[in-house]
Amino acid sequence: MTRPSRDASSRALRVAAACLLAALPAGADAQPRPQDLTLAETLFQEGRRLMGEGRFAEACPKLAESQRLDPGGGTLLNLGLCHEGEGRTATAWTELKAALDIARRDGRADRVSLIERRLAALEPRLARLRIAPADPTGPALELRLDGTILAAVALGLAFPVDPGPHTVQAGAPGRSWFSRSVIATAGQVIDVLVPALAAPAPPPRPAPAAGWGEPDVYAPVVMPWPPLSPRRRVAVLVTAGVAVTGIVLGSYFGAAAVSKNGDSTDYCGPKLCSPTGVALRADASRAAVIADVGLGVGAAAAVVSAYLFLVRPRPYVFGRAAVAPTLLPGGGALVVGGGF
Repeated sequence: MTRPSRDASSRALRVAAACLLAALPAGADAQPRPQDLTLAETLFQEGRRLMGEGRFAEACPKLAESQRLDPGGGTLLNLGLCHEGEGRTATAWTELKAALDIARRDGRADRVSLIERRLAALEPRLARLRIAPADPTGPALELRLDGTILAAVALGLAFPVDPGPHTVQAGAPGRSWFSRSVIATAGQVIDVLVPALAAPAPPPRPAPAAGWGEPDVYAPVVMPWPPLSPRRRVAVLVTAGVAVTGIVLGSYFGAAAVSKNGDSTDYCGPKLCSPTGVALRADASRAAVIADVGLGVGAAAAVVSAYLFLVRPRPYVFGRAAVAPTLLPGGGALVVGGGF
């Protein structure tokens, strides 16, 4: 892996310092309270003692709290040395850079010399991370490192990170997020190439519910033509039989009425009929009544049979409920179903 040029490396270090220094506790304009100064001094001394024993993991939080309560160049210097001993080289480098600026401002030549030596020894050991887009002309990326928003100026620069695992995320408005986990190693540059971000896939449409499930209230409900139930099939056959019988009987007796009425004309004059003519006309009248009743019953039964066969009970859907008529022994009922 090629090492970055001196100018690029210097620029990356300056940018990273600007980014990381923002996370350091800043000094307050107001004077700290006396109890804060006492606690800060106690924490500082305890942190120094733990550092002397090599217990950096215990010492660093105490020095960090001391720096927060009473910011000072000496505490910041010790905090940087503690984090260096803990292996957090990028954090230590940032704190030592800030302590160097304070030492130069205060004219502390002894501290300046010490910090410069520590920085010179620390910089070759820094692990660096470089994030670059595969499509430089794509939309502006939002970067995150370990869940924290990263300044956009860090894009394409190899900036220091603490050794160990890190998660890089990149996103853009209306695009899917990219995420990659890396392990930073001392003295190495880890390159992360952000591919072209695709638009997120639309959510899948829910599968239609079978039968009387929960219908989609935003879409028309289409129900299939239901088959005839056994009871309804019997009713259709019975009414169809009545219709055929009525029509056949009505037609037969209608024809008989016409025939007998015609025969009676041979035995009847304009005003009088013989007994045979009277009997024929009486038979014709009775046959006509039977024909009218048979044809009427047959027609009515035919209508009922057609209705039972063609107009089958479909569920009537109201929102998430469904209502359907059904036949029961001795009567009928409405069946209600659906999701509630």
